[in-house]
Formats: sequence, structure tokens, C-alpha cells
Amino acid sequence: MKDKGLDALDLLIERANQAIEAAEEWKSTEELVKQSQDNPGMELKFSDCDDCEEEAAPLTTKQRKALKSSTFCGPNRSFPVPDCKHVGTAKAYLNRSNFSKSTKQKIAACINRKAKQLGCTPGKPAKAK
Repeated sequence: MKDKGLDALDLLIERANQAIEAAEEWKSTEELVKQSQDNPGMELKFSDCDDCEEEAAPLTTKQRKALKSSTFCGPNRSFPVPDCKHVGTAKAYLNRSNFSKSTKQKIAACINRKAKQLGCTPGKPAKAK
């Protein structure tokens, strides 16, 4: 039979390990977002989106180049929103970007506007933090 002190210690160690894993995942996600801002042809994929019913299919460089400039909500052709699946992905990545708060607010307004235009299922609106 385990001691209550050992159970508490095991729980504490498990939670510390979970926190370390989450921090490592966050750091790698931040690095990917920065890389995507530096490389407009790079498409990010985000599978843990609360507002996404399905994950947006990654756009190839050819597909991305074929999109009209008005399809993008961010500067330098970032935050592509060609369909409802990409609306959720754009919302998920908005506050992970390194843009200024005012730029994020403009991107959020664009994402919300595009969601309405595309007739996407209402979810939480994009908000800049």
C-alpha cells in the first residue's frame, strides 16, 4: 500500500512533466509560426482548434499563389481564408503570431468578416489579445 505522501509526490511529478511537455509544444509552435511569417509559402496545420469542425487541408505553394490577394487576412499574404475550415485555423493561430495588437485586431476583423461572407457555422469570433 502506497503512502499518501508518495501518491501526492507522484501526482506532482506527473503534473510537472505535463507542464514541461506543454511548454515544449508551445515553444515549437511559436517557432513554426515565426517560420511561416518569414516564409509565405509555408502552410501551418493546427489540429487542436476548439472552433474547427475539421482540420483545414494544407495549401500547396501553387494553390496559395493561385488565391486572390483578397483571400488573405494578414500582411504579406498571411492568414489565408479561402473556406470555412481555414477560418478556424486562422482563428487558432491569430494570437500565436508576432504581429502587433493593432495588426491582430485588423486580421481578426477580416477573419470574422470572411466567416460571415462564406456562411461558416457561427462559433467564437476571432479576438486579438
